[in-house]
Parts: sequence; structure tokens; C-alpha cells
Amino acid sequence: MVFTGPEQVLLLARRRDLRRISLDTDDYTDVILDVPIVRHAVAIDFDPVEQMVYWTDDRVRAVGRVYLNGSGNIQCFCLFLYGG
Repeated sequence: MVFTGPEQVLLLARRRDLRRISLDTDDYTDVILDVPIVRHAVAIDFDPVEQMVYWTDDRVRAVGRVYLNGSGNIQCFCLFLYGG
């Protein structure tokens, strides 16, 4: 997949949504990624080779991924084990 969007971006995990902010524009336009199953995102990462965004969601105890353009929503469910 070839992404033809902004070259410089800032990715944010904001609890109920994931955002891509273009640093190529003067107004720093932000776009909410089309990910319907975000309950409580706490961390975000990016794979520049595959153009995939990964995030963790501690409400559903899952790791998800989606293409930077918001397509291809895939949930990789993982059980987080808590000590106690």
C-alpha cells in the first residue's frame, strides 16, 4: 500500500480516537482515523515500512492496527495478564 498523504505527521492516542496531525500544513490539520473500536487507547506506534499504526487499548485489553490512511482496521486481541 502506498500512502500519498502528508510526509510529516504526529500521531496521537486520545482515549476514544486516534488522530493524525499533518505537520506539513501551517494550521496543523488533524484527521481522526476511522477506527470504530477504540475504547481507551493508551499508546500508539507507527511502522513506516508497512504504513501501519498500532495502538494498545486497556479497556478491551487489545492491540489494534490500521493503515495510516484509516483503512484496513484489524484487531489483534491479546490478553494482558495482571499480577496481583
